[in-house]
Amino acid sequence: MKRPRLPALGLVAMLAACAASPAPVPLPEVASGLIAQRPQSAAHFMVSAAHPLAVQAGVQLLQRGGSAVDAGSAMQMVLTSVEPQASGFG
Repeated sequence: MKRPRLPALGLVAMLAACAASPAPVPLPEVASGLIAQRPQSAAHFMVSAAHPLAVQAGVQLLQRGGSAVDAGSAMQMVLTSVEPQASGFG
């Protein structure tokens, strides 16, 4: 008894079509722009983040007596909210 080869040929054709089509390339994020500024210094503490709301959270925590780890964690939580595509724990 001869087996039908049609399902096997269809599978081969589908695999060949998948291999021939290129995978979509993700586009990079849009640049936010660089603002040249002079170097800064601080006597007590300093925070730096990609978003002003994250900086504000870090500064408020340090002003209330929090540690650098507290400030960093708070800033990361804010960044995860305002820039989810670019930030996150882990």
